[in-house]
Amino acid sequence: MNEFISVYHLVLGTRQAKEDVSNEKVMEDKFEMHDVISPTGVELVASAIDEGDIYHYDAFARFSKADGQATCRIKNALAVYGELLLMGSPYEMNDFMYELHDKTNTLDWHRFGWLKEDLPDFEALHEQWKKRQGMGGKNVPSIKVPAQQCHFWPLVGGLLKAVVGDDPYEAAVQGKYILAVSALEAKGFRWSDNEKPALRRNLNRIVSNA
Repeated sequence: MNEFISVYHLVLGTRQAKEDVSNEKVMEDKFEMHDVISPTGVELVASAIDEGDIYHYDAFARFSKADGQATCRIKNALAVYGELLLMGSPYEMNDFMYELHDKTNTLDWHRFGWLKEDLPDFEALHEQWKKRQGMGGKNVPSIKVPAQQCHFWPLVGGLLKAVVGDDPYEAAVQGKYILAVSALEAKGFRWSDNEKPALRRNLNRIVSNA
């Protein structure tokens, strides 16, 4: 059976495990990894979409070539990642990667891609795109990203430490957030259970950058 390789696995260079169901008498599932693939730059994937075709699973789980509307959707999804690569901060990228793995808001990364035997020549299509844009044979200059204000995170970290206290703050530095969350709740802050994973990520962001 021909394998489907998603945009997610192409760009990040990771491959999902596949279940071995050859022995039905085995009670525990066995997994083996697909062949490892190298990460493919988002600019190469975008050029391959512009210069060729991409496939997807539609809302009815049907597999086909993506039409113009669907193609725009995956390009918009990839553009978010591209913008973060250009101008995003490390903590913004960390948040995005968390959402990407969670799949809740990033399903298009997993439903668009190519069959393994039909993978395009990404480098060649990117060069084709560059020529069409009048950039054939030219090196791409690096973009200079403005530095973030160095005093911001120490200030936020100091405020957090003043609110929750020394011990909860030091526990958060070690990756243990229960004391800090309890201290904040004692001050009147409230979060639902669904919001607490994001709260822990934000606490990690603060103590990591302070």
